This record gives sequence, C-alpha cells and structure tokens, in this order.
Amino acid sequence: MIVTPHHGYKNYHNPREKILDATLRLRLRAKKERIPILIFPGQEVLIHEDMMNGLNTGALCTLADAGQYLLVSLPQNTIPSFAMKELSELQRHGVVPVLAHPERHPLIRKDPSWLYTLVQQGIVTQITAPSLLGYSGRRVKRFAIDLIKHDLAHFIASDTHGVGQDRYRMKEAYAIVERHCGTNKAVLLKDNSDLLMHCQHILRSEPRVLHTRRGLLNGFA
Repeated sequence: MIVTPHHGYKNYHNPREKILDATLRLRLRAKKERIPILIFPGQEVLIHEDMMNGLNTGALCTLADAGQYLLVSLPQNTIPSFAMKELSELQRHGVVPVLAHPERHPLIRKDPSWLYTLVQQGIVTQITAPSLLGYSGRRVKRFAIDLIKHDLAHFIASDTHGVGQDRYRMKEAYAIVERHCGTNKAVLLKDNSDLLMHCQHILRSEPRVLHTRRGLLNGFA
C-alpha cells in the first residue's frame, strides 16, 4: 500500500519529511498490532510551476519514495497552460508523472485527446475505485471504463481518505473491470501496482484514441 496525502492544495501541506515520519509511525503501529501489510510513502501533488525544484529540495515525495513515479493531480475545473511543460520537465529528469483521477476531470471527459497525447508521450494515469463503482455518477463510471478499454489507464487507486463509510473497495473495482474490460485488463492493472511498488517498469499497451462528440473549446487556464 502506498499512502498519498494531498500536497500543494489550499488546505493541505504535507511535505516529504512529514510523510516519511508519518509512514514510519504507521508501519510501527501495524507491526505492533500484527497487521501483515507493507506501507510505502507517497504524495498526491497539485500540479504547479517548477515542480522539479520541489523534488530537488525534498518537498515532494515520489511514489514509494523511489524517485521514479510522481502522482500529480490537476485543478478541478481547469488545465493550467503550464501543465504540459511541467509534466514534460519531470520526464526529462527521469520522473514519470502519474496523472490522478483523469476520469473525474470535466475537460478531459469533453476531449480525451489531451490525455491521449500525454499517454503517447509516456505519462501514465491512475483512476479510482469509487469512480468505477459509480460514486461520481454514471458518466464518470462509463468514462473510467472507456479509458481502461482504450489503454489510457494504468492503475486503480482506492481513493480511501479515512474510516467509516469511506471504505476500501478495490476487490469490487477490479470485478467491474473484469466484467466490462476482460480478465486480462484486470490482471494488468493489478500487476502494475505491484511493479510500481517494486520500482519496476509497468506493463503498457499502445493507447487508442477515445472519441467524443464534443471537442474541448475552452477551459484552459
């Protein structure tokens, strides 16, 4: 399991050192309670300018703190004009951006060609279990499934933020993938999570264009 607290948002400030300390304490607690689970540090970073500086100064935490993958999210309703440049800069320095929950972004749903371009360039994406389960509505669920079918999604995340009703539903999410996209797709997504945690190259297929009726005319910041 990789824990990925938000960072860079208005109400969330979780720099790498804070995450490493919290992860260590969580590991010790799990060991004390005899819970057989592997816990790795990570971070979900709101995209911003000069992210390489954050990596170089130690403010940003790559997934499993391995220096290979960085989980990045977009603002809710816009795609910043600097987004492509920042993602490409990370790649130029050997860091693979993992774009979080693209299925929930309204502009990507209107025009998936932007996402297709990113994936063609080597960026990978992570959709969420709640989206596949329909928690964000039927359109988001349908789009999440379409992304998987078109090889535009590479991981599934639990998107679990706490306890209580915010439950861990990965088993149900993989079952939906298997039902709509086939067993091979479900197995690939599972395997990719294991490969990422062990700092290995993930399994990828050539992405296919996902067409929509409406194009993206505006909305870029």
